[in-house]
Amino acid sequence: MPSICHDGRTVNFEETGTGPTLVLLPPGASRASAWRGVMDRLADRFHTIAIDVTGFGGTDLWNHDRALTLDDEVGAVDAVIASVHGCTDAPVHLAGHSYGGAVALRLVVMRKEPLASLTLIEPAPYPILAEAGENELHDEAASINFGFIEAVEAGRSEAAFESYIDYYTDGPGAWVAFNGKVRARILQTAPSVANALAAVHADRTNRADLAALDFPTRLIHGALTSRPHARLCEILAETIPGAALSVVENAGHMLTMTHPGEVATLIAEIADQGD
Repeated sequence: MPSICHDGRTVNFEETGTGPTLVLLPPGASRASAWRGVMDRLADRFHTIAIDVTGFGGTDLWNHDRALTLDDEVGAVDAVIASVHGCTDAPVHLAGHSYGGAVALRLVVMRKEPLASLTLIEPAPYPILAEAGENELHDEAASINFGFIEAVEAGRSEAAFESYIDYYTDGPGAWVAFNGKVRARILQTAPSVANALAAVHADRTNRADLAALDFPTRLIHGALTSRPHARLCEILAETIPGAALSVVENAGHMLTMTHPGEVATLIAEIADQGD
């Protein structure tokens, strides 16, 4: 995998295809490879760049004394874009899933350059639920996420992941259904997942920030996903001017991996509006 050095850390990414640049940010507890099914379907349309976020895949662990923030993730993503996309004036397309969606939202609020298009797949800016008055749904997500953080800090990473994976994927039994090697690999990411969840809940991106966006945007969620993620997509679609909302049938939270064809089609459709 290619890589750059940013802020004293190695940041890895995968790239393939030719055409306009499409940057892909993966969900929590996942690496850039979570996008491969989508990348394969878009390789003849886009130059795709899927980035490993902090502590996943080939990107280094967080190595500072202070807490990781979404602004730190944005800095790394922007550094990759500058390195690969170069000095061209052509704006990039951007897609983020779950944690990657929260990073994508923070990026578009922070950077001055417009995007060609934005696709958000079950993004995870959970504080926006509370801002919108959806306190019950906010508390549901916060209970899972802070429960994970507390369990990891107490040395109970296995229990942390069982609750976390069961909630975000196929329900009870999803974690124990993984084979031992997969569970062992995932368990190694426990500190990085905890850092990412804390960063999401500490973020202060708000609806006023998002109401100022002005480029083609699509929100996507699975029909079988949790209530907090479905409602977040609805709120964001209502807030971002002109945003489209799409629902993928028979899909849960991890739809980039379970339904890559549908996701690729929806990304390409909104990108067509920005070309």
